[in-house]
Amino acid sequence: MGPGIGSDRDNPLEGHPMQRKVISLPLPNHATLLCALLALCFLGGIAGAQVGPDGQPLSRDEMWRAPTAEEWAQPVLIKWQRSYDDAKVISKETGKPILVCVNMDGEIASEHYAGVRYRQPEIAELYEPYVCVIASVYRHNQRDYDPTGASIPCPRFGTVTCGEHIGIEPGLFDEFFEDTRVAPRHIAVELDSTEMYDVFYAFDTDSVFKQIKDAVIDRPIIDPIPGKSDRSIVDRVQSQDVVDREAVELAYQNGDASIRRELLTAAIQHAGSSQVGIMRLALLGPDLELQQLAWEGLTRNSDQLSVGGGAVDLIAEALRFPMPMEQQSSLISTLEKMGESSFRARRLANVYTGLGKSSDVLDLQLWLTSLRGKDLSIPPLRIAPPEEMPSPDDTDGLVDYAVSLINFAFAPDTDPAFAKLLVDDARQAITQAQAAGIMDWRVSAVLGLSAYFLGETRSAYAQAEGAVKGMPVGDSSPLSMAVLGLFGEARQRGIVGAMRRPQPWPAEWMTDIHSTYTVLLHHPYGTDLQAVGNYDFLKGLEATGHSSRFLEDALARFPDSWPLHERLRKQLLEDRKVDAIDGIETVYGRMLAAPDASPALPWFAGYASFLAAEAHRRIGNPTQAGNSYKRSISYFQEAIESDDSRALTANHHIAMGQAGLARVAYELMDDVSAVDSILASFETDPESGATLDGMLLTPVGTARAILVRLRATNQVELTAKIEGALQYLGKLDPALLELPVFERGGPVGPTNPAPAK
Repeated sequence: MGPGIGSDRDNPLEGHPMQRKVISLPLPNHATLLCALLALCFLGGIAGAQVGPDGQPLSRDEMWRAPTAEEWAQPVLIKWQRSYDDAKVISKETGKPILVCVNMDGEIASEHYAGVRYRQPEIAELYEPYVCVIASVYRHNQRDYDPTGASIPCPRFGTVTCGEHIGIEPGLFDEFFEDTRVAPRHIAVELDSTEMYDVFYAFDTDSVFKQIKDAVIDRPIIDPIPGKSDRSIVDRVQSQDVVDREAVELAYQNGDASIRRELLTAAIQHAGSSQVGIMRLALLGPDLELQQLAWEGLTRNSDQLSVGGGAVDLIAEALRFPMPMEQQSSLISTLEKMGESSFRARRLANVYTGLGKSSDVLDLQLWLTSLRGKDLSIPPLRIAPPEEMPSPDDTDGLVDYAVSLINFAFAPDTDPAFAKLLVDDARQAITQAQAAGIMDWRVSAVLGLSAYFLGETRSAYAQAEGAVKGMPVGDSSPLSMAVLGLFGEARQRGIVGAMRRPQPWPAEWMTDIHSTYTVLLHHPYGTDLQAVGNYDFLKGLEATGHSSRFLEDALARFPDSWPLHERLRKQLLEDRKVDAIDGIETVYGRMLAAPDASPALPWFAGYASFLAAEAHRRIGNPTQAGNSYKRSISYFQEAIESDDSRALTANHHIAMGQAGLARVAYELMDDVSAVDSILASFETDPESGATLDGMLLTPVGTARAILVRLRATNQVELTAKIEGALQYLGKLDPALLELPVFERGGPVGPTNPAPAK
């Protein structure tokens, strides 16, 4: 939500204390003033009461001006605690209140706070009397830790990882937000957890900073904890303050073997302080002796580790990588101990136990051996069945007839109403065969699939398990594909249902899922959507190492699958640095260079480069972002040349890439290039003007930001070009000039001013 109005009862045009809810102006005393203020806001896009050098009220784009690349490159000067639990401990130790700051990507005021205010020394000084935490649900780094285990601070906020500022938000929402998600927002919390103030829908920056300052101006200064400043680096391991955590982790990274061992030993001894950063560095570091010490510390002190302090995260991260079975078993045992107080730990233990077993239902190795070399150029599923049902005496014919009906009914292009008739006939035929004593896995398969189609899932799942147990190894028919998929779904639903209650579930269910979907991946009739479902299930259960390997195999089988490519792009951005030697653009470049590359691959490569460009912007690499946008545009143009049916979506992304180039040029203070690129975007696809990119910015929003600076610097010719383009878009469709939904609304009208002209 965008900034809104608050009021001091004496003069709403001056700095005012904000209350828990926005103060309503009493009309009898302020009607004239309020009407004038509303008029100013709607006519001029006024954001607040602050005025510019000319004495005129600032517009919303001037009040919350967009940060430049130079400003984004400055360090964040506010030290955020890594968790709210840490903040409460530090608050009690220091006597400082907690200040909860909420931020939102793309929202104009939040962008201003993150890119400008949090990096200014005078603002950092205002925040110093508080213990600060930052909450934002948006990810700016795809990974929280590098391959060595070192934390990767969020480029937008510094200090904390993206996982930490994302993970802190739900708890704060439940405790303080009163079901209202707005940003920016500042909530001050006393030592006894009562709220001092809650500032949102603020009218201007001055009023927010005045409240932050005034609330603690008379607060007594608390003397530092005796001896705190004299503590050795090893003693600081016990501290939960982010400053100490950073210092200890840096000392470990830069220290010799002796100091590393000393710090790691202290972290293990003081497991309750959740100093898992040291243990992560040891587990993922090159020193085998320290690795072993960290393993032993994890397993020996599992009862002391703070479940909420990152220990489960650390074990989940470690289990992603191949390791000796003995070490994996030790970690699983540690998770089982933690499972007494952590549902997540209990779930992870069960998942990895199951993935390490062999299924009693499907012999995976025999199936893969049997399916190896099968022709994957299969005929369509929709094969017309015989017109008449065989006689009751022809039991084999009845089974064949029922199977053909089921195959036809489950074909993607069969009309649902007709499919129901087919299913009814299939059930009638197979029931007759069953009554005649036929004991064939196909009987259970048809009964299970018929029940599933008719919504009788409990019966369907039971029949599917019986069918799979009796199925001959290597059967490559459409029926075996369908019933394997049903069996896999049954096991997945069983686990999901157990977790929702929550109840224990057999680890063997996980074993069956892994075996079933691996078989389907090699089955001639297996589909990419089945592969997607299994990948998402594994990822959701945090079996990320297994899910990554499964995805690689799935793409080898289905190279043109949009949903599989979507997951590959996300995984590459999560697992690797965007500019790494095996980063997202490098991987797609390698795929394009393959001799059997799919003709559809340039489109996928274009979108991968587009996402890479946004990732570079998030971490403050404007030059690299510009290069990635240019590659993206080139790939999309290549996709159009190879198949003009892709022109609609490709041109949209070309226009968004050009708008991205404009934003990069704007942040680099290159106004001429910024104007050229944004005009090119509007020319390529005007209807993309109101589309949010991954940074929650629209081409029109970028044009407005450019326009503010052009007017301020009196660049008349360039100003006229932007104004003309915005007027042109408004004639095509006024909706293109509307603010994003999250910047509209607020308690009263002026929070949603007319777009700047």
